[in-house]
Amino acid sequence: MMTSIDRKLQFDHYLLGSIFLVLVGMFRMPVLMTIGFVFISGITVYGILKKYLYFQFDIVFIGAIIFYFWLTLTYFWSENTDYFLERLRIKLPILIVGVCGLWFQKIDINHFNRFSYLFVTLMIFSTLPSIVVYFSMKDYYDHQYLYGWTIPIPFLSHIRYGLMLVVAFQISLYLYFTFKNRIFIWAGLFLFVVINIFAVRSAIATLYISILVFIVFELFKTRNFKSTFIVTILLVLSILFSYNYVPSFRNKINYTKWGIQQLFIKGKSESSDEGSYISLVLGTECIKENFWFGCGEGDLKDEIAKKYQRLNEEGHSYEIKMPHNQFIWTWASSGVFGCLLLIGFLGTVFVKGIYKSNVWSIMFVLTAALSMTVEQTLETQLGVSFVMLPLLFFSKLKT
Repeated sequence: MMTSIDRKLQFDHYLLGSIFLVLVGMFRMPVLMTIGFVFISGITVYGILKKYLYFQFDIVFIGAIIFYFWLTLTYFWSENTDYFLERLRIKLPILIVGVCGLWFQKIDINHFNRFSYLFVTLMIFSTLPSIVVYFSMKDYYDHQYLYGWTIPIPFLSHIRYGLMLVVAFQISLYLYFTFKNRIFIWAGLFLFVVINIFAVRSAIATLYISILVFIVFELFKTRNFKSTFIVTILLVLSILFSYNYVPSFRNKINYTKWGIQQLFIKGKSESSDEGSYISLVLGTECIKENFWFGCGEGDLKDEIAKKYQRLNEEGHSYEIKMPHNQFIWTWASSGVFGCLLLIGFLGTVFVKGIYKSNVWSIMFVLTAALSMTVEQTLETQLGVSFVMLPLLFFSKLKT
């Protein structure tokens, strides 16, 4: 017969198995993400009933629940209930992680390390097809970067994939400093080079910002000014080297400069950035019209469509795009209170990371926040999972 301890261990394995499904599902298998979160919910309820789990107050998870609850309240001023339900369904992992996180026990560091190995390995292998394609047609793709194109990647969103590569790089650093095994520093260097070759702008910015944060953190921790200075110089030199000797990196930077000049000097640009810029302008218009409570989670799509229709009737030919910024999206749909709740939720994780001197948590929050400034991270299943799963680990990690 199984003892209570055996049942508890079996329960922990089921819980970790559910998290494993979510992690693997992030690699183009969304059904596994859904199954994983359903299992996490069911196993948590079972654990509470069997008294394997007990309530533990955590402001991070309380913040996630309050944020989701506020989005739910926008039902009362949303007319398009179908789109409203679609938005809440996609964001459901925020509620699941929020509620379950209050009952989860601390996650053993060894389990976290195993998940870290898996994630870094999967990310490295996911880059190989794209690298082969790039080097087989290098001149062609280098030239295409002048027009804003990117190398074919295994994910639909090159922005989200680039940021996932940055997180894998950060985890490689964590594993190296934890185990002092050179294989992890080689993994980190490989990912560093790949991120610069793929030249996804948000990923490049996040990569160097996270390294800078790590340098500052180590400076305060060790007071080793000489090493910090040397690493900083190497960081600057790596940027200069990439611009001068990595054509895809240089061409993407030049394309960005050209697009910005066209947009702000001539007022119009043929670059892809114009569509994103217009989506932000129209999102800001929605904010001005519904500053306090937003237009409702269910009605933002219709409101944005009306504004594009007005522009196109004036002689433009813009493709309808939702605001390419999660904070503007949230403010426009759920008002200033919804946006402040989102910022507060991320802020609590950031402050908690500073309080516990957890540089890895700080780096990830900055990565997630930067992601939200250039795309609608929480409006896709992968994006929500990309944010919530690491936050669950960082908040519940046994130190």
